[in-house]
Amino acid sequence: MGILSRVEAFLERFLEAPAGRLGASIQPVSLAKRIERAMDTNKTYRDAGVIVPNQYDLHLNPGDYAAFASYHGSLEDDLAHGVLARARHERYTLVARPRVRILSDEETRRGEIRVAVRLVRVHGALDPLGQAHGLDRSAQSAGRGLEESLEEGLDPRQDPHRGRS
Repeated sequence: MGILSRVEAFLERFLEAPAGRLGASIQPVSLAKRIERAMDTNKTYRDAGVIVPNQYDLHLNPGDYAAFASYHGSLEDDLAHGVLARARHERYTLVARPRVRILSDEETRRGEIRVAVRLVRVHGALDPLGQAHGLDRSAQSAGRGLEESLEEGLDPRQDPHRGRS
């Protein structure tokens, strides 16, 4: 992890975590902002364009997760749609339709949102290096073989339903 990434992670914890410890609840817009930050932090530059992860796992404290439990499925869908919309706007490339999962995690402190990102191919394999990428731990990028997976993937600038019967 580079020095700038460490400083950014420290500032995130310093500025965002106290609100959660003081009783402020996490809002869906906070989840969307963390996903956007993860997308920007974990983008990879290739000949095919700027590749961004397409799977985002949001780890929340069980107390925070409970606030979303009754509608977390629809919230996950909305957040995934937001990933697709942002990828189109920024002209990022996704190798498959984005997926967002909201997970209850005992190790996550109250008020904290941990984001783990992965580049997952259409048929479910991990990225070409077989690695998962954690936002707060390392800003690794996917590498070799990514161009082959793009042939199977989605171009976020195109309508994914066009050409289907």
